[in-house]
Amino acid sequence: MKKFLFFIFFAVLSFAAPALCAANTPTSILDEAVKKFNSGGGVNIGFTLSAEGNTASGNIRMLGKKFCCSVDGLTTWFDGKIMWTYVKQNEEVNVTTPSASEVAQMNPYMLLSLYKKGYKASMGKSTNVYHEIVLIGENSGAAFKKIVVRINKQSLRPMYAYMEKGKSSTTITVTSYKNEKLADSAFVFNKKKYPGVDIIDLR
Repeated sequence: MKKFLFFIFFAVLSFAAPALCAANTPTSILDEAVKKFNSGGGVNIGFTLSAEGNTASGNIRMLGKKFCCSVDGLTTWFDGKIMWTYVKQNEEVNVTTPSASEVAQMNPYMLLSLYKKGYKASMGKSTNVYHEIVLIGENSGAAFKKIVVRINKQSLRPMYAYMEKGKSSTTITVTSYKNEKLADSAFVFNKKKYPGVDIIDLR
C-alpha cells in the first residue's frame, strides 16, 4: 500500500508548482517550481495513473506539508503529524504517526528538493507544446532510476510525468489543476462522514 502511495505522491510532486524561469535550464525550472509551490497556497489536482499494469484515476489536495489523496478506493489524510489511511474495500482506517523518513517518502512537499541531491538534470525532447526535463539517478540509492516531466509552454502547467524504478515504471497525466483555498479540516479524517468503519490506531 505504501509503495503504491509513494508512486502517486512522488508523481504528483512533479505537478505541484507549474512555473518556468527565463533561463529555461532544467535546474532553474525546478528551482522556480519549488519557490512557487512554497508560496502558492493550496492546490487541487486531478490525475490518471498507470503503474504495475494497473490504471486508476485520482485526486490530491495539498497545502504545505499537508495532503489528502484519493485514488481507487484508497484515501489518505496527513495533517502534518498524524496520517489516516482509509481502505474502502475493508471499511477500515489505519491511524499512524509516521516517522520523518516515512513522511519524506510519502509527502510531495518533502520531496520537492529531491532533485538537488543524487540526480543529474537535463533537458529532454521538448516540443512546441511542452518543455521536457529528465532526471537520472546518479547512484543505486536514488529513489528512482529515471524521471521525465513535461510542462506545457503556454499554460506553464505540467502535463505528464514518467518514473522508472528497477523493472517497474509509473506514468501520470494531469486531468485538472487549480489553486484552491483549503481549510485544515481537509487534511484530517472525519469519522462522522464514515459511520461504521473500523478504526485501527497503530500509534
